[in-house]
Amino acid sequence: MPTKTAPNRLLQVAAIAIIGIFVLGFVFSPLGAWTGAVVGAWFIGTQKAWRGFLWLSGINFILNLFANLHGSPLTGIEQAGWTMLAVLISALPFLLYRLASQRRQNFLSTLSLPLWGVVFQTLGQTFLPASIFNLHSLAQTQSAISPLPRIAAILGTGAILFLIYWFAAVVNWMWNQEFRVKKITAGASIFWRGIRPCLGVWHLPAGNTSGCTSCPANKFSFCVGMFYWRLDFERVESHSAWPTARGMGK
Repeated sequence: MPTKTAPNRLLQVAAIAIIGIFVLGFVFSPLGAWTGAVVGAWFIGTQKAWRGFLWLSGINFILNLFANLHGSPLTGIEQAGWTMLAVLISALPFLLYRLASQRRQNFLSTLSLPLWGVVFQTLGQTFLPASIFNLHSLAQTQSAISPLPRIAAILGTGAILFLIYWFAAVVNWMWNQEFRVKKITAGASIFWRGIRPCLGVWHLPAGNTSGCTSCPANKFSFCVGMFYWRLDFERVESHSAWPTARGMGK
């Protein structure tokens, strides 16, 4: 008589924890900035590029319009128009990421999302009214996570945006690789080497971040970290180990 295989409790706990994190992201905006970017990168990857962009923009427009109905000094058509523009600016990085990942499916394609994300968040800050941009700024949501404001004080808010968008792209890439260790090891190593210089500012005392950009020690530490990150890229490239959807699946 065949015996029943006991379910893997560890996987069940991990699945419940992940679902809980994404649910918590709906009510805790600092976490929601990270989980929302992951969901956006995943969702647009399941659709054709332009159709996914329209769906993503439409869903975000409806959610943001109702969520910020009483939180903006603007009203009526003016609020709806600026909200639509803000949503389109927020969704464009995901569209360009989707188009880039269609042509190049290796780990290098994950960089398109953070690069375009920083560009369009900067454009939003430049052209949108402050009352609208403050409701859609990813960087401003991270003030509740204590190490991140220190990183922003030293490297600028662009570093926070880059981390959020790149994390989303890397998680989505790992999802496409089915989280198989052999397929994601090289990419995960590069990601860790890339974020490690930013995480290195955690040791700075609170309140001492002003003027840190002029500190030679901080500049030196950051440059050394980026140097080792570049070495990782060269090492992976020299061994032809770029993790790709097709090449790694052979």
